[in-house]
Amino acid sequence: MALKPRYKRRIIWAIIITIAVAAIAIILVPPLITLNNLKPRLEQTITEQTGIMARIDGDVHFSLLGRATIVAHNIALPNGTVGALMFAVPLGSIFNLDNARLTGDITVYDADITVHSLVPQNFNHALDIHNSVVLFKDKQYEIIDAIMDNGRLVGTVRTDQHKYDIDFE
Repeated sequence: MALKPRYKRRIIWAIIITIAVAAIAIILVPPLITLNNLKPRLEQTITEQTGIMARIDGDVHFSLLGRATIVAHNIALPNGTVGALMFAVPLGSIFNLDNARLTGDITVYDADITVHSLVPQNFNHALDIHNSVVLFKDKQYEIIDAIMDNGRLVGTVRTDQHKYDIDFE
């Protein structure tokens, strides 16, 4: 026995509504959940995998858009602060970071860092740097966008008077 048209419409609408609710949940729910209980483990993971001692003073959130991404806010470093640090982890490891490896680039937003010497840093991951300020030899440099990978820094830097496209190795 075939379904009547009105039952077919109801089934189609039920499927559409279910998909819409799932999509909205994936977009809206993760930012509302904090992972603050994972701060000590995240700090340890950041230190182990980047070599930088970090203390997370802000909230920790995650996102499931595109890939499992963790965002830590207000991070204190030995030579400055970072407004937000974003990195990806495997989806199955988002709540179990003991064996999680960072995947892809680490993205840094709104950093304010003092650099004492130009020694190339070799991190295990590429660093994407956005809207950050570096103080070097009493001069302030604004990093608009840059990538630091394998001891090489490529990006756009602005001073009070000039804008530079840089490529340091």
